[in-house]
Amino acid sequence: MKTIYKYTLQMNCGNQILMPKDSLVIKFAIQNNQPCIWAIVDTDSIYENRIFSVVGTGWQIENNMRYIDTILDGQFVWHLFEQTQNWSEKWIMYQTHG
Repeated sequence: MKTIYKYTLQMNCGNQILMPKDSLVIKFAIQNNQPCIWAIVDTDSIYENRIFSVVGTGWQIENNMRYIDTILDGQFVWHLFEQTQNWSEKWIMYQTHG
């Protein structure tokens, strides 16, 4: 069954979340002073660990971080990234093999 789940994050790197495989993050926002993501999930899928990072403007990002969304929070701007093991390897393969 497909549905939408909410996951609460911390304002740092390395938020490890167990979620159904191939879940699609559709929203990143602050709710009750906490960063949250909402994702379309298939509850019949197997679950996998995914790692999300909330990064402030000017903070360092790694090559294996895939951008998802940006939010405004008063005077702060936060950016959501997903850390992927193979993202940089896939990008290199894409550039090489087009």
